[in-house]
Amino acid sequence: MARRSPRRCPRPRRGGASFVTIISGKQMCRVLEQRGWTLARINGSHHIYRHAATRRRTVVPVHANQDLKPGTQRGIMRDAGLTDDDL
Repeated sequence: MARRSPRRCPRPRRGGASFVTIISGKQMCRVLEQRGWTLARINGSHHIYRHAATRRRTVVPVHANQDLKPGTQRGIMRDAGLTDDDL
């Protein structure tokens, strides 16, 4: 019986990826508060923010002033309606 090699996922394409200015969780909290978001509650190291007008919610991980990972930061920015210029 021949041994089969494991299946591999195709490599993701990176065409047109936009780079974002990396900031920490604490800095993201400050930006959100300046834009009208209020801290609703804290669950461990995750700060849950709500916007009064739109009732939207976003979660910001605050881990000892470490930088947010790019995908996490983009997700928070998308939820909050922020652009790279807002940072």
